[in-house]
Amino acid sequence: MNVITYHKNTLKLRSLAFISFIFLNIMYSSCQRNKKMNDLINETSIYLLDHAHNPVNWMPYSSIAFKKAEEEKKLVVISIGYSSCHWCHVMERETFSDEEVAKVMNENFISIKVDREELPDVDNKYMTSAQFMNSSTGWPLNCIALPNGDAIWCATYLNKEAWIEVLNKLNDIYKGNYELVLKEAKKINLLLQEYEDLKTKQNNTNDINKNFADNLHDIIHSNFDTINGGLITTPKFIIPSNYNFMMTHFYRYKKPETLKMLDFSLEKIALGGIYDKAEGGFFRYSTDNRWKVPHFEKMLYDNAQLLTTYSKAFQLTKKPIYKQVVYQTIDFLKKTMLSPQTKLFYSSINAESEGEEGKYYLFSSDELKSSNINNLNLFLKFFQINEEEAIEEDKFILFNTSSFDKFKSENNISSDQIDINAWRKSLIDIRKNKVPPRIDQKFICSWNAILMSGFIDAYNAFEESSFLDLADGIGSFFVKKINGNGLNHIYNKDIGKIDPYLEDYANLIQAFIKIYQSSFDNKWIFYADKLTKEALDKFYNKKTKLFYFKDKNSSDNSTELRDDVIPSSNSIMAENLFLLSNILFNEKYADIAKDMVKIVSNNDNLSIQTLSNWARLKINMTNNFYQIAVIGDKAKELSNKFLSLYIPNKTLMTSIDLDENLEIFKNKYKKGKTLIYVCFNKVCKRPTESLNTALNEIK
Repeated sequence: MNVITYHKNTLKLRSLAFISFIFLNIMYSSCQRNKKMNDLINETSIYLLDHAHNPVNWMPYSSIAFKKAEEEKKLVVISIGYSSCHWCHVMERETFSDEEVAKVMNENFISIKVDREELPDVDNKYMTSAQFMNSSTGWPLNCIALPNGDAIWCATYLNKEAWIEVLNKLNDIYKGNYELVLKEAKKINLLLQEYEDLKTKQNNTNDINKNFADNLHDIIHSNFDTINGGLITTPKFIIPSNYNFMMTHFYRYKKPETLKMLDFSLEKIALGGIYDKAEGGFFRYSTDNRWKVPHFEKMLYDNAQLLTTYSKAFQLTKKPIYKQVVYQTIDFLKKTMLSPQTKLFYSSINAESEGEEGKYYLFSSDELKSSNINNLNLFLKFFQINEEEAIEEDKFILFNTSSFDKFKSENNISSDQIDINAWRKSLIDIRKNKVPPRIDQKFICSWNAILMSGFIDAYNAFEESSFLDLADGIGSFFVKKINGNGLNHIYNKDIGKIDPYLEDYANLIQAFIKIYQSSFDNKWIFYADKLTKEALDKFYNKKTKLFYFKDKNSSDNSTELRDDVIPSSNSIMAENLFLLSNILFNEKYADIAKDMVKIVSNNDNLSIQTLSNWARLKINMTNNFYQIAVIGDKAKELSNKFLSLYIPNKTLMTSIDLDENLEIFKNKYKKGKTLIYVCFNKVCKRPTESLNTALNEIK
């Protein structure tokens, strides 16, 4: 074949390939155009968009959907989940993508999909309804409701056959025995209202329950897992507010068993599989009682709170493993969840990749043995890679039974023999060959505010200026929004949506109070006070003396009091008011905070196990709580020393010159001196230039 013939043939082949490429693209585009889309296609939530091509006629949660149900006299399916939930994805693939399921739902129901992270109030309403039905709770949460939104039935994950059976039975009952359905809905609705009334019930007493914190401490002690740490439960959730309470309780009452429970638990958690040994960061919870096998979501709010918990635990104990956890978690957050454009952090990372839960995070023995890991036998021993610990055949989650230093000591290994950072790098290199789980890139105001607090607490403990910069980046984003059109609960890139909830205000105020004390910049206390006034105006219920979760003019409102995986917005708000009253000398704020703690601490209808953040505040509120003012040229240097110590019963105000913006500074500046004033109930002791003298005055 000559050169000309060769090139002609090559040209023909290329032309055919190009024509084929164009044809396939046209066919693909046509298929995409013909592929059924529902009303979720215009949403920004990736969880909702995952369901946008289901054959089910999903609608977003709105009055339009309920009006349609009323007009067509149909029951409503309200299906709630979130993007990092494994079983939510399983139900989407196996059930909601099925044509037979869609036929039943579309003919007989109006179907609503909810992202619980966008609408936590909706999630809470139906989760509480499910609990009153003695139904299993979790996500996905699927409820059937009347056209007015009142639930009559709820359950979690169901396969195709079970779901169709439930839908047909409920539809038959609805059409054949409407009075029975209405009676059930009224019963659940009445229970919801009674629950709301009991939560906010006021006792005639004028005092905070003095036994409140001690009672909680006793319950934690009696239910403590002496083998694995934490409470005796399966599955095991970390609940950071419990450990923060224990730290404050130990600081105040010096009970040795408190520190022992705290330290034992936090180390067990750090050593367990619930903490990612390769990249850092915590998973949502442990499915077993050993903290070994996690449910593989990584949530921003968990990691944010645990920065605070482990930073404060380091201040209290100086244990190297706690510092390691904080630094590795921040490194993970920066590399994986930070948006460089907004300086905010994404909400979560999926539990699954390639349709399999934990696939990215698990290792096989073959992967490990073929990856050139130094001192492989020691590696396998340290991370418990043996047949007995496999969670499935040849699948391992890495966890430890002792710290790295203890492991070296027990095995007579010198520091230059093994390098844990080299081991971590090898593990990360293995993961580079895997499909990573998807990241939900929405920004949640309240969760970013919690992270802002975590960064500040890490800065205080370790004096790492980059941590304060990360906090400042988050805070500056929200200051810009406050100065513009105001806050939103959700941000998609830079665009806000959904009106803010109390949790957004409460957590942001908390973060602003913290960054004021660590950065010495007065603007933050100004914005904290501004948001507090707005929150009082938007959410405060003068009748109950507590805050609504939504704007007080909203229908279907509730009051959040339980400290769960995230502390309740009311407990955070009560602490904000208490701290601001000490910084701004605002008696109104102090009175509101005291009323809130008094109501909650005396309400026997509330489970004390779910009030740990309230109990921590009670300790500070009913014992000596100090205002510390540091004034003078070296004020920042002295204040940083205060910040590095675990002193939970104080507010810290710092000024390098004659600053009259806060009342505590008035007439206290002495040229050429840096003075520390330790004050209690607005009365200051004699000033001192000695840090040790000042510390001795704080009891």
